[in-house]
Amino acid sequence: MKKKISVEDALIKSLKDARDFERDKKKLNTKARELLAPAPIFKKNEIKHIREDLDMTQVEFAQTLNVTVQRVRSWEQGGRKPDSACNRLLQIFEQRPEVIKSLKSS
Repeated sequence: MKKKISVEDALIKSLKDARDFERDKKKLNTKARELLAPAPIFKKNEIKHIREDLDMTQVEFAQTLNVTVQRVRSWEQGGRKPDSACNRLLQIFEQRPEVIKSLKSS
């Protein structure tokens, strides 16, 4: 178990580490990470196409996305646009339709 240190001691240690880094006496432990690009923004006809490719009704599609049927209808008619989380789910459903099957079996 790690020993708890006071805020003051942690601050002093951090300042010493920063000084040592500046003097090339210490290296930073860093890790490069690749972030996903933002989800695409789907147009009304693309949303309907994804739903139809999955052979789902608007009701089934809405339940799968955890939104109302009115929301799906509004997307498909162009009245509203999906939020970023729904756009990511639409992207997954478009690229990996087998995800839907795995959801049904669980």
